[in-house]
Amino acid sequence: ELMKNQLELLKRIEYKDNSPQSYFIHVKKILEFLYSLISSEYADTTSQIADGMGGFNNTDYGNKINMLAKFDNELSVKIDDFYIKRPKKDNDEDDISFERKKAKYVYDYFFEYHFMYVGHYFRHLFNILKYIDKKGLFINRKFYTGLIQAQMSAPELFVLFYNGIKFKKMAKYINRYSLIENLAKQDLMYKNHYNFYTCKMKDRIKNE
Repeated sequence: ELMKNQLELLKRIEYKDNSPQSYFIHVKKILEFLYSLISSEYADTTSQIADGMGGFNNTDYGNKINMLAKFDNELSVKIDDFYIKRPKKDNDEDDISFERKKAKYVYDYFFEYHFMYVGHYFRHLFNILKYIDKKGLFINRKFYTGLIQAQMSAPELFVLFYNGIKFKKMAKYINRYSLIENLAKQDLMYKNHYNFYTCKMKDRIKNE
């Protein structure tokens, strides 16, 4: 019954002209775009020359922002601030910690604008996992968590992956029940992000 309710919540996601499934495809593109933006060496917006119409003259950065505005206008509202305040690597910080910081920064920005669409969906999913976990020996926990994972599309699993970076309690269940084992490393914002979790993931490239 809980899993049935989860599917109903998925069907109720309404975002512009996107169907529930296409919404998560849309979100995956958003997160990939934001990660690419803060990972690229564009000049800070403060050093650009304004074109008098609220944009920037022929800059790669300006073109990127125009693309985002057409793709998701809400997210473009404070994008300059998002870019300028992007995380910087500390001298004593290892690569994985820095990547985690970047991934959380991206998801936090996305979540601020999209929590009304995905917040209830992931809260309900978390409570299903919590319920299964508490049942202990009374049910086959791996069987039911496997069913949950089987019902989720690859884009949903992608968003779940980064939701767990923001919410540690969700990350605990992702690891415990290997909820992202059917998500390919190559489908993440950056392949090495798989190191954020201890559970295994798919690798589409053999002998890599």
